[in-house]
Amino acid sequence: MACRSVLLVSLTASHVLAFKPIQQHNIEIVSPRAKPSLLALRGGNDMVTKMIVPTIATGLANGMFFSGLPEVINKRTQGSLGDFNPLPMPVIFANCLGWLIYSFLKKDVFIMLSNAPGLLLSVWYVLTVVKLADPAVSKQVEQTMMLLTAVHTALAVWCCFNADRATMTTVYGIACNIILLMYYGAPLSTIGTVLKSRSSASIYLPTVLVNGVNGAFFSIYALAINDMLLLAPNAIGAALAAVQVLLCVAFPS
Repeated sequence: MACRSVLLVSLTASHVLAFKPIQQHNIEIVSPRAKPSLLALRGGNDMVTKMIVPTIATGLANGMFFSGLPEVINKRTQGSLGDFNPLPMPVIFANCLGWLIYSFLKKDVFIMLSNAPGLLLSVWYVLTVVKLADPAVSKQVEQTMMLLTAVHTALAVWCCFNADRATMTTVYGIACNIILLMYYGAPLSTIGTVLKSRSSASIYLPTVLVNGVNGAFFSIYALAINDMLLLAPNAIGAALAAVQVLLCVAFPS
């Protein structure tokens, strides 16, 4: 008896699901089984979690990078950094560059729009703090900038000659995780000073608050699209922000 193979394609998942033979007189229908998101399994709404939440998160991410702008402008006007911690600035640059590359590999417009403005702004931040910091701090910022740039360069060279697209996505996702955690945890580098001086002057609260809310929203989006590489640093970042807020409450400046 003649048989024909029918290729079943999931319109929602955009990938091939199965090959099934169909008899002329005995037709077997196979239902497509797209992998649901973790939030969908819990009754989540795709419109909310995959469109509204990431749109808000994109705005928050840009707010996060721009939240430090008034303070940097103020320090630039004063001609001195004072208690301002400049170490997050080169980390912002490396973070935005990494996630921008990751967004190209994933073709995710929300991640792209969340990091492209921050990449440009971070270059100006670094140039400003290097100019205003004392020689020792300025050197530390320069070394951090060069180290993180070297890491990105090495990753790009390795991926160019040794990796397929899926591997590149995973490698850059892991690298972005590490760098983003450095960014979220950077204000905690001053925890010793905060505890010793009983002052949280070195922690810039507006940025910390935006960091926390941004991390929470991107965690929701990551669950919706089943992206654990996006979920991990944002969930931890939200928790770190909460710790920094507690430090500000416990030791007001």
